[in-house]
Amino acid sequence: MVAVTVVIYIVLDSSGLGTQHLSHSVQITTRLNQAENTLGEAETEERDYILSGNKKLLELYDNLSYTKNTDINPDSLLAFMPEYAPQVNRLNQLVYDKISFAANIITAVNNGKKQQAVDLLNTGRSRLLMDTIKRLINNIQVAENNRLNDITAKEISHHNNIFTLLCFGILTCLLLLIIFYQMILRNTRLREKTEADLVEAKNMAEAANRAKTTFLTTMSQEIRTPMHDIISTASLLADTILTDEQQKYAGIIQRSSLALLAVVNDIIDFSNIETGRIPLENYPFVLRDCLEEVLTTAGADNIDKINYRIDGSLPQLIDCDPVRLRQVLMTITGNSIKNNTSGRVDCNVRLILEVDNILDIEFTITSMPATQEPLHGVLAGATNDALFGMSSIRFSIAARLVSLMGGSLKVTTNTGGGNSIAFSIKANKVDGKSSDKYLNRRKDIQWLDNELASKIPLHILVVDDHEVNQALLVQILTKMGYSCKTARNGVEAAGMAIEEKFDVVFMDIAMPVMDGIDATKRIREYYVHTDTPLIIGVTANALYSEKQKGFDAGMNDFLIKPYKPIDIQNMLKKWTALVFKLKYDAPAPKGV
Repeated sequence: MVAVTVVIYIVLDSSGLGTQHLSHSVQITTRLNQAENTLGEAETEERDYILSGNKKLLELYDNLSYTKNTDINPDSLLAFMPEYAPQVNRLNQLVYDKISFAANIITAVNNGKKQQAVDLLNTGRSRLLMDTIKRLINNIQVAENNRLNDITAKEISHHNNIFTLLCFGILTCLLLLIIFYQMILRNTRLREKTEADLVEAKNMAEAANRAKTTFLTTMSQEIRTPMHDIISTASLLADTILTDEQQKYAGIIQRSSLALLAVVNDIIDFSNIETGRIPLENYPFVLRDCLEEVLTTAGADNIDKINYRIDGSLPQLIDCDPVRLRQVLMTITGNSIKNNTSGRVDCNVRLILEVDNILDIEFTITSMPATQEPLHGVLAGATNDALFGMSSIRFSIAARLVSLMGGSLKVTTNTGGGNSIAFSIKANKVDGKSSDKYLNRRKDIQWLDNELASKIPLHILVVDDHEVNQALLVQILTKMGYSCKTARNGVEAAGMAIEEKFDVVFMDIAMPVMDGIDATKRIREYYVHTDTPLIIGVTANALYSEKQKGFDAGMNDFLIKPYKPIDIQNMLKKWTALVFKLKYDAPAPKGV
């Protein structure tokens, strides 16, 4: 656009010069014609004066005689068109000669020598001078016309060049616009292709993630279900009268099953952490109990080599996720004990900071072997960032869980040998009244109550298509004094729940004919305007997305296989208040 504007300016400017030349030329021609006509009229009046003697006819000569300021005066012409200076000077001389000769004739007439005046006139000099003047004026006009023609030709050529340049500029602009349009079109197509590729890649990634989720779901269901049978049967077996040898074998079965379960849980946790779907379930617990349980389990064969110390400024009861904290402690202490065959393992817990009832707690697990050895699966001196790239999936999970709990994890090498792993978490401080109440009750929760049915009378329905799983759950409830009814699929469960009112329904998720999700929806639809039973989902699928489906359908809580008998009791006690409110419109009995 700037180039086009400049070109247009040049064209307009050139057009102005051509008009100026033409106006100047017209004025020159007009002045010369006027001078020629004036001289011709003066000559005619001169002749008339000789014949008539009328002095009024001499006014034109009087104005012409040696006057320097008239438009027809040769000096005036010279000032107007200096480019014709030689011709104008010659014309000036001829005009003066013509006027002088006319003055001689007029003087003779004025002196009464009319015949002398006639004789001078008849010499033809006046006519000769007039013809010469006309010829000179004509030559100037011809020269001006030729000059004007040259200027016009140059102007036309210049205009043609400008027009050519203008056309070239316009074509160039059009070409640039076409190129720009093609570039925009190409970029648009490239962007659309890139977006399509990204969408395709996203769809492929989502499909791969769905396939992974499906695989994990299937694996969780297929592995955890038989593991549940093994662990639950071993737990029931351990409660029977056994010989020492049998008790030993039952213990091996339980520990091996729990070790295998830990691997499965790690895989599920890692998947949930990747998708950001691992929620923290915070509730009050005794920190010392949690620590002793971890250290006793992790160092069962080396209990005398394990020491721990809890800072006295820490309260007994804290509020955070004990399951995830226990998982992190089990990973780190288990690793330290595994590496420490001849030294000791120290665990120190201290309060770093307390702000607005938020506790910043640090755990330091120090391995002091007799000989320096690197931590299992971790390079000595590794940084917190390095933990996320380790080959050990458990350490990666531990580091991410610590991050979820508001802390950080780091590994250091001690100067005197050995290694230390320190991590911090944030926990809520529990008020004194709630703390005392919990501390007085916590020991009772750990034992299976054989008289729970008399304290919490409940009508219970157990729904499971797997005979062993169904029998195990019924057996656990029987140990607590309950008499249960059973169903093998969702259709039977929904029908029984509609025919007679149950207080609690243990609903398996994966079943033939109708699964637990649809059965729960049907029960909730029937009891929409009346008291609805408490529905607890029972599944081997530990994925958060699968649990969310159950909650959306109307389930109140979940039991994840494999579970322990105490988990059933805790679940019933957890929902006691709701059950009694729905059934008796009264609070739960004291001591429950």
